[in-house]
Amino acid sequence: MPSDAQGGKAFGLLKDQQRQKLEEINQEYLEDQKYSDEEDLALKLEGFKNKYAEFDLNDQGEIGEYFYLPNAAAVEH
Repeated sequence: MPSDAQGGKAFGLLKDQQRQKLEEINQEYLEDQKYSDEEDLALKLEGFKNKYAEFDLNDQGEIGEYFYLPNAAAVEH
């Protein structure tokens, strides 16, 4: 059975790029004085980043269906 090794590499690159973008966003929050009093901010942001990356498999921000958000696409039966 042939495997698509390149697909795995592409997915890995996509996830690396996604995590880098999320890390840059987190850094902005860490440097913003508005959030300087937030307890364990770095730890919380890291947790959010990891959870977001876990559910956003295509780096399109489409995680709503996992959380049953009102804007999630309707599923027809």
